[in-house]
Amino acid sequence: MKRKALAALLAALLLVSALPLSALADTAYNATATVTASWLRYRQGPSVNTASYAQEPRGTKVTISKKSTMGWWYYCTGPHGSGWMYYKYLTNITAGTAAKTTGKTTGKTTAAATTAALKNGAKCVISNRGNYVNFRTGASLDSSVIAKLPDGTPVTLVAYGAVWSQVKVFGLKGYVKTNLLKAK
Repeated sequence: MKRKALAALLAALLLVSALPLSALADTAYNATATVTASWLRYRQGPSVNTASYAQEPRGTKVTISKKSTMGWWYYCTGPHGSGWMYYKYLTNITAGTAAKTTGKTTGKTTAAATTAALKNGAKCVISNRGNYVNFRTGASLDSSVIAKLPDGTPVTLVAYGAVWSQVKVFGLKGYVKTNLLKAK
């Protein structure tokens, strides 16, 4: 019985691993960014386990056309090529317009109005389906939590970021995940 279960599990994993990594990238994005690494490689898919084939030096401006589902990888185009780049090595990401694909064969997209409406200085609210949001000292899950903000807490956007945004609440500046902000 255990052998059959293990065989079924391995077959399922093999089937899932055969899916193209591009299936993970379902958000169109229109933004620009600057490379911060000494040399940042383009990858064939949104993973370090995919082949790299070109690279851009620090300071190079790139155009972002897609964002991976988890938001950690961007499909970028620059002077030396195009491919997936990891978000930690990109900075000055402009407030791009995101559009989530519907998954239908028509290819239609629905505009993410909230993302487009988030501009520096905008009045926003925390939006996390009734849950608290961690208000952090830095733009990272490793940063300390200043406070837990309840859903609906009003904040002011200080600096928009594709993954993390700096906000001001109760006179304090800190960071929250951008996807947890909603324009008022």
